This record gives sequence, C-alpha cells and structure tokens, in this order.
Amino acid sequence: MATCAECGKSVSFFSINGGRCRDCREKGFNHAVERFRQRKADELAAEAAAGQGALRSALETGDFSEVPAATLDAAASSIVVTTAPDIPYAPTAEVIDIISAEVAVGMNFFKDLAIAWKDGYGGRSGTLQNELRDARQACLRELRREALLLGANAVVAVDLDYSEFQGAVAGSNMFFVVATGTAVKLA
Repeated sequence: MATCAECGKSVSFFSINGGRCRDCREKGFNHAVERFRQRKADELAAEAAAGQGALRSALETGDFSEVPAATLDAAASSIVVTTAPDIPYAPTAEVIDIISAEVAVGMNFFKDLAIAWKDGYGGRSGTLQNELRDARQACLRELRREALLLGANAVVAVDLDYSEFQGAVAGSNMFFVVATGTAVKLA
C-alpha cells in the first residue's frame, strides 16, 4: 500500500503516479481544464468587446479595415434581406443605394465527373445542388456585408441570378451567382 501525497489516502502501489492517487490526478486535470476553458472564454469575450468597439467606431467613420471579419459577419447577419419591394409594418425611412454581391464557384474534376454522370443517366445532382446552395448563401452573406458598410439595416427587392461559364479546358465549369438589391434604412 502507498499513501497519496495530496490527500493522504492509502491506495494500491500501482494507483500512485507522481505521488498522487488517481482521484487527485483527475481533480487536478479537471481543474486545469476548467482554468483553460475560463481563460479561453475570457480571451473570446475580450476579442468580441474589441470587435464591437471597432465596429461602433467603423460605423461612425466608415473605415471598416480594423473590424474583425467575424464581428462584421455577426453584425451583418441581423440585416433583413427580402425579394419583396418593401417590408410590411416597417416603412422605409431612406433609400441608400443599389448594391450587389457576386460569387464564382469553380467545380473540380471529380465534381465535374459526378455531374456528368448524373447528366448522362438522369436524376438529381446532389453535388451541384450543394454547390449552388453554398454559393447562394455566400452571395447573400456578401450582400448583407455590403449593406452594413453603407449603414443600411435592410435590403429589399433582391434578385438572384445564376450563370454557368464553360472553362478553357473541355468539361470544366464555373458557376456564378449574383445578388442585387436596394439597401435601405427602415424607420
């Protein structure tokens, strides 16, 4: 039998490691993990606070170069985007400008093969659908960011257009998504 140097408990000789029993080692490990998590949470909170401060000053000055991308995206996510010409129960106070966002997506060789296979044998192409969905979401994210940079809180009359470009190499494709709309401030 051996005695734990930390808690004084008598345990098997094989249970002692570094003079401590398994329970004390686990307690120490859990405490270290908790300290690490708390330190990370504090760092993230400080970054968020710095990002919010940078965002506030950027909205006043119009210079968004110091705003972290994550903060910019978080702020832009609150912007309303609709295909309707206006937003019911929220009258437009000011029309700011027409804005647009573009996303070009290149398909790699393997995705091109998967699409060609589905094209030849019929059926829905999950690969193409996923790429188009991701491109649309990225395009709308960019449109919201553009609206935020102009000081808008909504984008109305949004139009989404899709195009396909044939690449220089036979069989290579690029898909292009464009979103346009009118950036407005709601009353």
